[in-house]
Amino acid sequence: MPWLNWHTLRRTHATLFQVAGGSLRDAQAQLGHSKMSTTLELYTLPMPEQQRATVEKLSALMANDGRNHQNAGVLGSKPEVLPLASQQIQ
Repeated sequence: MPWLNWHTLRRTHATLFQVAGGSLRDAQAQLGHSKMSTTLELYTLPMPEQQRATVEKLSALMANDGRNHQNAGVLGSKPEVLPLASQQIQ
């Protein structure tokens, strides 16, 4: 298997780490990169299944149609009234 090398294994690890919910900063630390951009741009690959699942979750959240009971009512509720920035600084 000539396509299998250390770089391939590192990219696979970084991509699956991201899919599993690991942060980019944690992946950067594990791979020993000095810049997060290296980890993001060279080592993580988009996964169509993961993208599709994320879009479906976002769609359910935006539609607020009751299929997503965990987030039901999040967008339909009244927004919390926040103090003005000038009121926060004292």
